[in-house]
Amino acid sequence: MSMNNNETSTIRKLKYGSLSVVFTAAFIALILALNLILSSIAPKVNLAVDLSEKELYSLSDSTIQILDELKEQSNFQITITFLAERDMYDNDPYAMMVRNLGEEFARHYPDNISVQYKNIQKDPAFAQQIIAETQTTGLNSSYVVVKGAYHYRVLSLEAFFIKSSETGNLYAFDGEKRFTAAIQQCSLEKPLVVAFTKGHGEPDISDIIAGKVESQSASNMKRLCDILMTAGYEIQQVDLSKEDLDERTEILIINNPKTDFIGIENPNAENEIDKIIEFMTGYKDIIVLVNADTPELPNLQEYLSERWGINYKPYHKLTDMSHSIKSDGLSIVGQYAGNANETASYNITSVLAGSDIKTVFRNAVELETVNANKADYVLETVIKTYSTAQSVYKDEPPRSGEFPLMLLSTYATYVDNAKKYKYVLLSSSTDFAVDEFMTSAFGNNKIVLGAMRVMSTERVVPDIDEKPFTETAMKIEAGTANTLAWLVTTVFPIIIICAGVVVFIKRRHL
Repeated sequence: MSMNNNETSTIRKLKYGSLSVVFTAAFIALILALNLILSSIAPKVNLAVDLSEKELYSLSDSTIQILDELKEQSNFQITITFLAERDMYDNDPYAMMVRNLGEEFARHYPDNISVQYKNIQKDPAFAQQIIAETQTTGLNSSYVVVKGAYHYRVLSLEAFFIKSSETGNLYAFDGEKRFTAAIQQCSLEKPLVVAFTKGHGEPDISDIIAGKVESQSASNMKRLCDILMTAGYEIQQVDLSKEDLDERTEILIINNPKTDFIGIENPNAENEIDKIIEFMTGYKDIIVLVNADTPELPNLQEYLSERWGINYKPYHKLTDMSHSIKSDGLSIVGQYAGNANETASYNITSVLAGSDIKTVFRNAVELETVNANKADYVLETVIKTYSTAQSVYKDEPPRSGEFPLMLLSTYATYVDNAKKYKYVLLSSSTDFAVDEFMTSAFGNNKIVLGAMRVMSTERVVPDIDEKPFTETAMKIEAGTANTLAWLVTTVFPIIIICAGVVVFIKRRHL
């Protein structure tokens, strides 16, 4: 039986119209399926990207500059000792990376750096010698010993890598910085000192000083300490209520104190504030890191405000739902204040000017300047929030606007016809300097490097980046992420559906 033209036309319309709807639905389903699959496997799968040996083991210009300066010293002799037979490191790709990089240092400086392999099971006397020299316990083949003319450094193999804070997996090789820092430390007879205060609830960094990274507190501050050690500083911890600062101390770091520093109110104890005041008479520098949970510390706050014109407002938590890398609005992305060229704050942030690299302040507290017209002092906002930020305090209505995230107070004067400076840098976030944000994915490490270059006129402060095994994920601010999510889940599907409907209608009229 034959069909007439009207029946044929109707069948064709239904066929094409139905196909257009099916294809549209299938396309949308495919997009949703891919989104679900990628979202589920992203945090679990290690999508590794191979690094060539040239990239993995090459020495940067910063390292070469440091070692070339050390080479001018007649006593620049380094021995890197691996505590197992050489071929044992072939069994572990990560241990092999450390071994190969150590040998690359020796190839680059054959007259100054050598590598040796000691099986401490067969040569226990050597192990006992290292233990006696370094006071290291539990020495085994998972450690590397760097010996210079003046000092030893004992490093765990784990210390040469960076772990993901989300997955716990190793994601980057940080060997160049670790070796360079150890070589610097071992080659300077009396290095200048960066002292961290203790005795007020501050994080314990004794494991870092010992070259270990097993404890959580050590791991969180390892990269900050690496920067300081690579610049040639010795790191110390000091309890000012019981000890005096080493006379070599150039920078004092007060990180996340929970209790106040002793002042004149306790005549039976050593006055910690007086020791800080005395320290700063020598044109030294202080870095203070606080956060939204830092309590009132009257003595420390009075010192910062009365002498330096800067302070923090306890429990005034900063949030920014539009400029945060987390959806809770607490990991705030700062903007650079854009101060005039050649100012100290400009020199701190200039390397990031015009870049898309984000500097993050998590759990930040509101900062303030006081006595802004203080004679002989320059008060600068280094980094601030965007205008979408809010300051939240107890039951008070939130205040919106731009708030300082990092302040710098500078005192300058002439001594013997030479201009001398001393600085106090105040950060609104103690998490600003933790390992999670001190990688090349963020700008925090560049800010620390910039600050160290401003403060450290007698030291080369190198910029040595880690070498990631995987492509670094793009960090999207919360506001941008919400916009993209809206486009992907609403606008694009509507456009596709509308296009499908149009095709369906047109096909029906063929």
